[in-house]
Amino acid sequence: MIKKVVIFTNFRTASTSFTLLKSEEYDLPYGAELFSHERQSAVGRIPTRHSLQRDYRIHQYELLDLIQSKENLISELYKDNTEICFKVMPTQVATVQDSIRIAEACDKVYFLYSRDFIRTVKSWITVRVHGGFGKTGFLAPARSFSDEKIKQLHLGRHGLDETYKVDMNPNHPALTGELGPVTIHKLRQNIIDNYERMAELYHTIGGELICKEEYFSGDRFNPYNKEVNWTEDPNIEDYDVESLFTIDKHREV
Repeated sequence: MIKKVVIFTNFRTASTSFTLLKSEEYDLPYGAELFSHERQSAVGRIPTRHSLQRDYRIHQYELLDLIQSKENLISELYKDNTEICFKVMPTQVATVQDSIRIAEACDKVYFLYSRDFIRTVKSWITVRVHGGFGKTGFLAPARSFSDEKIKQLHLGRHGLDETYKVDMNPNHPALTGELGPVTIHKLRQNIIDNYERMAELYHTIGGELICKEEYFSGDRFNPYNKEVNWTEDPNIEDYDVESLFTIDKHREV
């Protein structure tokens, strides 16, 4: 019986939709990005950060971080009664060895990637400048802080809302280093770093490799109702993601 499913993936690869669909397929609680710094999901005996603050009235960040430490989260994954489907961006944990421990605690391991590297980077740039992680252009009438709300936002089963429109300028000060350390080059490198860590992990432990463009096709293809208008194309050097996993581009995954 499959009780724990982990998806190692990258930013802006339809990973939220994929994780939601797999949580439904295996009938498991949705765990989102379990090891992200927000700690938004519960696992085993460890509540969400929101619950710790609201229900347990714990507000000291040091104590919150201790309760939801990496070691505590991994420990819960190894318990027989824990059930969860979650995703991990490999750079969210300190080492490849940590990722191996996470994978070994799970019954099913996926690696989800997108072969369209430039599209991935452009999408990552857009959300880093404008936010809007939850602005998908889909109707989502459910209450906030619920899994049902997340499903509605990302799977679009209630139909379209108003199209979410964003204007993007690659020369925006937030992307040139004028307003902080973020640049287009560094955001591109974020994506590469995650892919390189994913590939190292994949070649170490194995798992089921999923190409976003092949999985989300046909009836599964339901793109966000979102329109991004660039004043000019950003200068992004392409990168061969599939070569990291030694995939024949003409062979189906």
